[in-house]
Amino acid sequence: MQLADSIYWAVIVACGGIAVAGTAMWYTARRSDPDRLPEARLRAPSARLRATLPPVIAAIAGAIALVMWLGGHHVAIVRDDGSGLAVERVIRLGEPDVPLAPGSDDRHRDVSIVNTSHRTVSYQDVVYGSLFNGDGTAIPPGTRLMVNRLDFVGPDDKPPQVIAADQVEGEMSFASRGWLTW
Repeated sequence: MQLADSIYWAVIVACGGIAVAGTAMWYTARRSDPDRLPEARLRAPSARLRATLPPVIAAIAGAIALVMWLGGHHVAIVRDDGSGLAVERVIRLGEPDVPLAPGSDDRHRDVSIVNTSHRTVSYQDVVYGSLFNGDGTAIPPGTRLMVNRLDFVGPDDKPPQVIAADQVEGEMSFASRGWLTW
């Protein structure tokens, strides 16, 4: 083999290598443009996950509803309003952390009346079918009273003088309604 032939093959191999390297660099540069971000693809949730998720969500929502139903406590919050007093009814977990009104007991009842206003309000059990009708219980500002029911709120929402016989609950011949007034 002559020197010319070896130079000839060296040039051909070098040119071929340059052509291959150039083609690879051109292809790589075209595929990975620095300004172009790669495509982002999310895997679709599997059919098993899609089938499992709704019952799990329903179970969690049911558990929350059960906790609210069993542990929820009705609270009537008396607040100062621009023109007088307003009452907001809410359901919360546990009893409010407010001291009890003087003369009231700590037995669990269905409703807490929390007085956050600047005025003393009064709660009265209006008893129908009985000669006894209580005087009412004062709820000073910053205290609460636990009651069995709260049916009427405010001086404009007075309980009726008489109720129909079909509104009497149970076997007893009397009924009571709760009235919060000021």
